[in-house]
Amino acid sequence: MPATAVSAPPKPSTIILGTHDIGTGGYRLLGLVTESLISKYPDIKWRSIPSGVDLARTMMPRTGDAHTTIHTAGSVWLIQEGLSSYSSIEWGPQPIREVFLPEHVGMGFAVKGNSPIKTGHDLKGKTVAIYPGSPYPTLINESILAFFGLTWKDVTPVKMSSPPEGYRAIRDGHIDTAFMNSSSSIAVEMATMPGGLRWIQMPASDKEGWKRVQKVVPVHMPKSRDDGPGMSKNAPAQILTNAYPEIVTYEKVDKAAIYWITRALHETRSSWEKKHASLKKDWTEEKHWSLWEGGITPLHDGAIEYYKEIGQWNDKREKMNQDRIKHQKELRAYWDQVVEMANKEGIKTKAFSQYWQKKYAEKYGKK
Repeated sequence: MPATAVSAPPKPSTIILGTHDIGTGGYRLLGLVTESLISKYPDIKWRSIPSGVDLARTMMPRTGDAHTTIHTAGSVWLIQEGLSSYSSIEWGPQPIREVFLPEHVGMGFAVKGNSPIKTGHDLKGKTVAIYPGSPYPTLINESILAFFGLTWKDVTPVKMSSPPEGYRAIRDGHIDTAFMNSSSSIAVEMATMPGGLRWIQMPASDKEGWKRVQKVVPVHMPKSRDDGPGMSKNAPAQILTNAYPEIVTYEKVDKAAIYWITRALHETRSSWEKKHASLKKDWTEEKHWSLWEGGITPLHDGAIEYYKEIGQWNDKREKMNQDRIKHQKELRAYWDQVVEMANKEGIKTKAFSQYWQKKYAEKYGKK
């Protein structure tokens, strides 16, 4: 059912999309989609701003430098709840909104084909990337370590500026392993190199292992993939997934811009889904709604307006959305109370993050 031209808000002259750093799967896939957007809507100037740092990408729609940005479901969880790097006094729980949720093609610990690491039990003492400026990528690695019953104390963390730097460090032999996006250009490159690429297996049948994973990041789920680099139908990669690259924004961002982003994605689907297997398989509307209904974050009003026009919004989804907005408002009110408590107790700025996360855990029983 096509959107009616009468109800459409005016088109913005420019739409700016934040994206992951060059070399990542998110950058690659969103770039292919944007090609179709440019072709269908030449009257809109489409721009992309890449960044490999979570905080920097989050700042884009927060400050108005971009209309949307992309994150994994894990990052969106941290942003909404005000955890990890978002627990500082400058951040706290954020009024983030969803626009579109594809399923991640999968990610896991990647190693060179000739690596002595055969299973997770070989990871002790090995070098693993850690990302001080990007809390969620660090948690991805932490959750995979947890699957094997390990922590950062069992390995040698090596600081990296971004996941793509970690990918390159694996390829070049500077570190032993880190998570890698299974659709990234570096994964494809490594699979063609002498020795190839291997994935450290995380079988879905290991229920206790997955409980440990989800204690670190609740939105991580098992995934078996057989159509990417370093894997085959006879030797699938048993790794993890969540929603990625989630296209997200802030509540305050222009409703018309988000409407047109949502509409453009929908109307160009027949073009961009032909450009990559993951776009056809993982970016479906069915997966979008399944991931959103199983998630925690509200949709933006601009996206909802378009979904209403094409008959994809209903009372059930409206109630879910309102419940999530209510949670965000209540959480922010609780944050304000905790800030006031901290001021009365003389908690210093540097100590506030730990103070808030302790109070959060007491109230919500989460990490």
